[in-house]
Amino acid sequence: MATIMAGERPWRYNSFLNFSSSLGSSSALKRKLSTPSNYHAYPTDMHRPRWLVEHGRIEAAGRSIGWLRALDTDDALVLKELKEIQQDVDQRRIATEQGWTVLFTNRPLFNRLWRAALLQFMAQMCGNTSMKYYLPSIFMSLGIERKLTLMIGGIESTLKIGCTIIDTWLVDRYGRRLTLVLSCFVMSLALMVSMRLGI
Repeated sequence: MATIMAGERPWRYNSFLNFSSSLGSSSALKRKLSTPSNYHAYPTDMHRPRWLVEHGRIEAAGRSIGWLRALDTDDALVLKELKEIQQDVDQRRIATEQGWTVLFTNRPLFNRLWRAALLQFMAQMCGNTSMKYYLPSIFMSLGIERKLTLMIGGIESTLKIGCTIIDTWLVDRYGRRLTLVLSCFVMSLALMVSMRLGI
């Protein structure tokens, strides 16, 4: 690791700020300096294992991980971590080399794209956004005073946060397909009732 650390002095401001925040507490500073797994032991990105792997310096990355974990470079844990970093770097490199057209040429990605676009289109066409935008004006047309309509709009927006949390839990609990079908059914039923009542 000494060969990696020697000769390079471009210290980063973020490392300095990270250490300076611990100067007020001696215990925090000792903890930072004594923990071998703390990546702030590296003065620059050029000493980090991932940066070394990205630039083809595999052996240096192995020495860096060994120094970081206080293990030999041929240790099984060091080799395993180095292999995982290499696989992640290769996957990210493949992903970044592809252009935006992959959204249309890759079938799984295209399926996600058109479904998301359709859901967004349905959300806009159901009138929910316009109802929310003109809600105070609608209440004022019903004879409710302006101050009260603004308060109702604020309450509605606040309740929507809680409903979003509940919706997120329902999707995680019962899956996207079932919740989507049920929500579309309830929305269609509500629109038919609204049409029947002439609202």
